[in-house]
Parts: sequence; structure tokens; C-alpha cells
Amino acid sequence: MYIRDSHLNIIARIDENSTNKYIYDVHGNLLASYNKSVDLTTSVTGSTVVKGDQLLTFLKCQRH
Repeated sequence: MYIRDSHLNIIARIDENSTNKYIYDVHGNLLASYNKSVDLTTSVTGSTVVKGDQLLTFLKCQRH
């Protein structure tokens, strides 16, 4: 699935399989992953872990 801004430009992509979801920025860099079985979202660095599917939160952190 692609995430688009108000001008329909692609700003991110979310890929999903049976156990995880991943969010990538417009350049294809992994930002965070969501583990469905434990209901946790983790940043790519592992420094941030939050409860629930919070993938879009990490996209906002990348946009200045």
C-alpha cells in the first residue's frame, strides 16, 4: 500500500505479511515495523517501541 500526500505524491509504502507490517519512506528506507503477534511497533534502530500499530507515527518523524 502506498501513502500519498495531498498532492498525490507517494511519501511512503507499507508492506504486510501474515506476522508483520513494515513502513518505508519515499526512498525505500525502512522506518519501523509492527509485530502483529505481540502488538508492538519498533523503530528501525530499535530505540523506540510502542504498543499497537503506530507505523504512521514514524513517517511523521521523518517529515520536517
